[in-house]
Amino acid sequence: MTDMADELALQVLRQIRDEIVTTRTTLSERIDHMSDRIDHLSTRVDVLDGTMSELAEQQSFIVRNLRGLGDRDRRLEGEVDELRGRVEQLEKRLPG
Repeated sequence: MTDMADELALQVLRQIRDEIVTTRTTLSERIDHMSDRIDHLSTRVDVLDGTMSELAEQQSFIVRNLRGLGDRDRRLEGEVDELRGRVEQLEKRLPG
């Protein structure tokens, strides 16, 4: 009976070993797959980071130009008001 118990114990230990090997292989494959996905996501994040930097530069450029246009618009508004006043004065001098 002892030989039979030893044989049964060996079979159980072999099955456990085989399951451990299978589990290790499966986990290794899953880790490799996850590593590939992380690499892919890292690449995408790098692309997004570059895109966001470009957009920030463009936004800064636009804001700078809009401020310049606003300053120019205010300056031109003053000049137009001055010219309007001069035209009104000239029109008052005309007979009519």
